[in-house]
Amino acid sequence: MTDTARDQLGRDELGRKELAHKPGAVLGNGADGSFESRRLPHADARSLSEPESGIHPAVNPEHAAAAAPLAPPASLSVDLVLAGVIESQVAPGWSSAPEELDRHELTVIVRGTQTTIREDGEGSSGPVEALLLKAGTRREERNAGEVDLHRLRITFHWRNIPVELPEMVQDTCGRLHEIASWLVAERDAQFPSVSDYRQGLLRALVGEYLRLSVVAASRIEEKTRTYMLRHLGEPITLEDLASNIGMSRYYFCRVYKEVAGHTPMEHLRALRLERAKDLIRSTALPLKAIAPEVGFGSAQHLCRLLHDRFGVGVRELRGAGTLESRGVVSERSRDPEDLS
Repeated sequence: MTDTARDQLGRDELGRKELAHKPGAVLGNGADGSFESRRLPHADARSLSEPESGIHPAVNPEHAAAAAPLAPPASLSVDLVLAGVIESQVAPGWSSAPEELDRHELTVIVRGTQTTIREDGEGSSGPVEALLLKAGTRREERNAGEVDLHRLRITFHWRNIPVELPEMVQDTCGRLHEIASWLVAERDAQFPSVSDYRQGLLRALVGEYLRLSVVAASRIEEKTRTYMLRHLGEPITLEDLASNIGMSRYYFCRVYKEVAGHTPMEHLRALRLERAKDLIRSTALPLKAIAPEVGFGSAQHLCRLLHDRFGVGVRELRGAGTLESRGVVSERSRDPEDLS
């Protein structure tokens, strides 16, 4: 590069930074009137003008001054590598084009509601929620709310990302928000060991997400089971269960299946059948009285489900209960499911 070209590049970069820090500065115009600047895998003309936000442009923290592309993570000696940092704000009605992620993406919602559309459905994320999408995920986004959507987004490479990691956690203590805010604030900082500093913040961010994932798993299963048992004889919908946890239906179903290994409605049916079996064995109530007590609409439906689950009919279950009450266990009742 000639001295003249190098001087011009420096002046262009200085002008961009000055513009970015002026009130109301526009780094790029979108068809919908929104703004964004995002670091792309290769530095080009779009890397400073792709529309979505006008707050803070995404940067490559490892090479903020030079704006050089990030090296592929294939031969990295560490698991976590920071790729980009962005703070964005978009108006109601904004939507993004379909995109397949080439890196992992952690989004912390500060204000408003983000709707994420995927091939298997859509869900919403709001304040104090953090959404993690893995590389390879194809998604669209939109602001379906009535206020500006304000979010912090950190993108990174994670060589050994856990397969079972939930997509969303509740950031009720605000720690993910705080760490992500630090990364945004220091995105252009230049001081000795700044790279190690940002990597440390990324490790803290991911560590907090992992901690919240464990908390979320136990909280979701425990609270869902408690709600089911308290309302066993009432109609229970997925919306009821998701609302009890404080999640959208879509994300509740995804997270619950990931942490429990089965769907919430499968678990509800199992609890109802176990309760029905207990009532059959311990009382003389007819099946038509037991069915509504455990949330089934008819005795015939309950009878069929009992046979499918336990392999015996109501008469056998009631007989086994009589024998057990005398201290005798029938051979048929030795099945693990019957003894649970």
